[in-house]
Amino acid sequence: SEFLELLKEKKIVISKKMTIAIIAAIIVLVIGYVSYDNYTKPRKLYEKAMTYLEGNNPEKWNIKEGIRLMAEAADMGYDEALFQLGLIYFMEEFEIEDEGKAIDCWEKAADKGHVESLLALGAYYDEECEEEKAAEYLMAAAEKGNSEAQWMIGEYYEDGDGGLAESEILAAEWYGKS
Repeated sequence: SEFLELLKEKKIVISKKMTIAIIAAIIVLVIGYVSYDNYTKPRKLYEKAMTYLEGNNPEKWNIKEGIRLMAEAADMGYDEALFQLGLIYFMEEFEIEDEGKAIDCWEKAADKGHVESLLALGAYYDEECEEEKAAEYLMAAAEKGNSEAQWMIGEYYEDGDGGLAESEILAAEWYGKS
Protein backbone atom coordinates (compact mmCIF):
# COMPACT_ATOMS: atom_id res chain seq x y z
CA SER A 1 0.00 0.00 0.00
CA GLU A 2 2.92 2.38 0.62
CA PHE A 3 4.02 1.63 -2.91
CA LEU A 4 0.58 2.53 -4.27
CA GLU A 5 0.52 5.74 -2.22
CA LEU A 6 3.92 6.67 -3.62
CA LEU A 7 2.64 6.04 -7.12
CA LYS A 8 -0.41 8.24 -6.50
CA GLU A 9 1.81 10.95 -5.04
CA LYS A 10 4.04 10.85 -8.11
CA LYS A 11 0.91 10.73 -10.24
CA ILE A 12 1.96 7.46 -11.84
CA VAL A 13 -0.95 5.52 -13.14
CA ILE A 14 -0.74 1.79 -13.56
CA SER A 15 -3.39 0.09 -15.61
CA LYS A 16 -4.84 -3.33 -14.78
CA LYS A 17 -2.88 -4.82 -17.69
CA MET A 18 0.35 -3.29 -16.40
CA THR A 19 -0.38 -4.59 -12.88
CA ILE A 20 -0.98 -8.08 -14.24
CA ALA A 21 2.22 -7.86 -16.28
CA ILE A 22 4.22 -6.82 -13.19
CA ILE A 23 2.73 -9.64 -11.13
CA ALA A 24 3.44 -12.10 -13.93
CA ALA A 25 7.05 -10.90 -14.14
CA ILE A 26 7.48 -11.35 -10.39
CA ILE A 27 6.03 -14.87 -10.60
CA VAL A 28 8.39 -15.75 -13.46
CA LEU A 29 11.35 -14.49 -11.44
CA VAL A 30 10.30 -16.49 -8.38
CA ILE A 31 9.66 -19.65 -10.40
CA GLY A 32 12.95 -19.18 -12.22
CA TYR A 33 14.78 -18.88 -8.92
CA VAL A 34 13.07 -22.00 -7.55
CA SER A 35 13.87 -23.91 -10.76
CA TYR A 36 17.48 -22.76 -10.63
CA ASP A 37 17.69 -23.81 -6.98
CA ASN A 38 16.17 -27.20 -7.84
CA TYR A 39 18.94 -27.61 -10.43
CA THR A 40 21.82 -26.37 -8.31
CA LYS A 41 20.91 -27.91 -4.94
CA PRO A 42 21.54 -31.55 -5.93
CA ARG A 43 24.80 -30.57 -7.63
CA LYS A 44 25.93 -28.75 -4.49
CA LEU A 45 24.99 -31.75 -2.33
CA TYR A 46 26.95 -34.00 -4.69
CA GLU A 47 30.01 -31.73 -4.58
CA LYS A 48 29.88 -31.60 -0.77
CA ALA A 49 29.53 -35.39 -0.63
CA MET A 50 32.60 -35.80 -2.82
CA THR A 51 34.66 -33.67 -0.41
CA TYR A 52 33.84 -36.23 2.29
CA LEU A 53 34.52 -39.26 0.09
CA GLU A 54 37.73 -38.45 -1.75
CA GLY A 55 40.97 -36.58 -1.46
CA ASN A 56 44.51 -37.13 -0.32
CA ASN A 57 43.81 -36.65 3.37
CA PRO A 58 41.82 -39.57 4.87
CA GLU A 59 41.54 -37.65 8.14
CA LYS A 60 39.10 -35.29 6.40
CA TRP A 61 36.96 -38.12 5.05
CA ASN A 62 33.53 -38.59 6.57
CA ILE A 63 32.19 -41.62 4.75
CA LYS A 64 28.83 -41.73 6.55
CA GLU A 65 28.05 -38.05 5.85
CA GLY A 66 29.37 -38.32 2.29
CA ILE A 67 27.08 -41.25 1.54
CA ARG A 68 24.13 -39.47 3.17
CA LEU A 69 24.64 -36.37 1.03
CA MET A 70 25.22 -38.47 -2.09
CA ALA A 71 21.98 -40.36 -1.47
CA GLU A 72 20.12 -37.06 -0.99
CA ALA A 73 21.44 -35.72 -4.30
CA ALA A 74 20.60 -39.04 -5.98
CA ASP A 75 17.05 -38.92 -4.58
CA MET A 76 16.72 -35.56 -6.33
CA GLY A 77 17.60 -37.31 -9.60
CA TYR A 78 21.10 -35.88 -10.07
CA ASP A 79 22.62 -38.31 -12.57
CA GLU A 80 26.25 -38.04 -11.42
CA ALA A 81 25.16 -38.68 -7.82
CA LEU A 82 23.17 -41.70 -8.96
CA PHE A 83 26.26 -43.04 -10.73
CA GLN A 84 28.56 -42.45 -7.75
CA LEU A 85 26.03 -43.92 -5.31
CA GLY A 86 25.89 -46.96 -7.58
CA LEU A 87 29.66 -47.26 -7.31
CA ILE A 88 29.45 -46.98 -3.53
CA TYR A 89 26.89 -49.78 -3.40
CA PHE A 90 28.92 -51.88 -5.83
CA MET A 91 32.32 -51.56 -4.12
CA GLU A 92 33.24 -53.60 -1.07
CA GLU A 93 35.38 -50.89 0.50
CA PHE A 94 32.36 -48.92 1.81
CA GLU A 95 30.96 -52.02 3.55
CA ILE A 96 27.42 -51.46 2.25
CA GLU A 97 27.73 -53.64 -0.83
CA ASP A 98 24.37 -54.15 -2.53
CA GLU A 99 24.49 -55.03 -6.24
CA GLY A 100 20.75 -54.58 -6.64
CA LYS A 101 20.88 -51.00 -5.37
CA ALA A 102 23.94 -50.30 -7.51
CA ILE A 103 22.18 -51.51 -10.66
CA ASP A 104 19.06 -49.52 -9.74
CA CYS A 105 21.10 -46.31 -9.35
CA TRP A 106 22.94 -46.88 -12.63
CA GLU A 107 19.71 -47.63 -14.49
CA LYS A 108 18.14 -44.39 -13.25
CA ALA A 109 21.21 -42.42 -14.36
CA ALA A 110 21.39 -44.33 -17.66
CA ASP A 111 17.76 -43.40 -18.33
CA LYS A 112 18.98 -39.79 -18.20
CA GLY A 113 21.73 -40.60 -20.73
CA HIS A 114 24.60 -40.68 -18.20
CA VAL A 115 27.47 -42.22 -20.18
CA GLU A 116 29.45 -43.71 -17.29
CA SER A 117 26.30 -45.42 -16.00
CA LEU A 118 25.65 -46.89 -19.44
CA LEU A 119 29.22 -48.20 -19.48
CA ALA A 120 28.95 -49.55 -15.91
CA LEU A 121 25.76 -51.44 -16.79
CA GLY A 122 27.32 -52.76 -20.00
CA ALA A 123 30.39 -53.98 -18.14
CA TYR A 124 28.26 -55.48 -15.37
CA TYR A 125 26.06 -57.43 -17.76
CA ASP A 126 29.12 -58.48 -19.76
CA GLU A 127 30.58 -59.99 -16.57
CA GLU A 128 27.24 -61.66 -15.84
CA CYS A 129 27.31 -63.19 -19.36
CA GLU A 130 24.13 -61.36 -20.33
CA GLU A 131 25.71 -60.28 -23.60
CA GLU A 132 22.63 -58.91 -25.35
CA LYS A 133 21.82 -56.66 -22.42
CA ALA A 134 25.48 -55.69 -22.19
CA ALA A 135 25.61 -54.87 -25.90
CA GLU A 136 22.55 -52.61 -25.59
CA TYR A 137 24.13 -50.49 -22.84
CA LEU A 138 27.59 -50.56 -24.39
CA MET A 139 26.25 -49.46 -27.76
CA ALA A 140 24.43 -46.54 -26.11
CA ALA A 141 27.65 -45.48 -24.35
CA ALA A 142 29.72 -46.02 -27.51
CA GLU A 143 27.37 -43.90 -29.58
CA LYS A 144 27.82 -41.12 -27.01
CA GLY A 145 31.58 -41.28 -27.64
CA ASN A 146 32.83 -43.38 -24.71
CA SER A 147 36.07 -44.92 -25.98
CA GLU A 148 36.02 -47.89 -23.60
CA ALA A 149 32.51 -48.82 -24.73
CA GLN A 150 33.55 -48.33 -28.37
CA TRP A 151 36.40 -50.80 -27.88
CA MET A 152 34.09 -53.34 -26.23
CA ILE A 153 31.57 -52.99 -29.07
CA GLY A 154 34.45 -53.64 -31.47
CA GLU A 155 35.14 -56.88 -29.57
CA TYR A 156 31.46 -57.82 -29.71
CA TYR A 157 31.42 -57.35 -33.50
CA GLU A 158 34.70 -59.22 -33.88
CA ASP A 159 33.33 -62.24 -32.00
CA GLY A 160 29.67 -61.91 -33.03
CA ASP A 161 28.58 -61.56 -29.40
CA GLY A 162 25.62 -59.81 -27.81
CA GLY A 163 23.32 -60.35 -30.73
CA LEU A 164 25.64 -58.36 -33.02
CA ALA A 165 26.51 -60.01 -36.30
CA GLU A 166 30.15 -60.99 -36.63
CA SER A 167 31.83 -58.34 -38.76
CA GLU A 168 35.51 -57.55 -39.05
CA ILE A 169 34.63 -54.31 -40.85
CA LEU A 170 32.34 -53.05 -38.05
CA ALA A 171 34.80 -54.29 -35.43
CA ALA A 172 37.59 -52.30 -37.08
CA GLU A 173 35.31 -49.25 -37.34
CA TRP A 174 34.53 -49.32 -33.61
CA TYR A 175 38.15 -50.03 -32.66
CA GLY A 176 39.13 -47.03 -34.75
CA LYS A 177 36.65 -44.79 -32.93
CA SER A 178 38.02 -45.75 -29.53
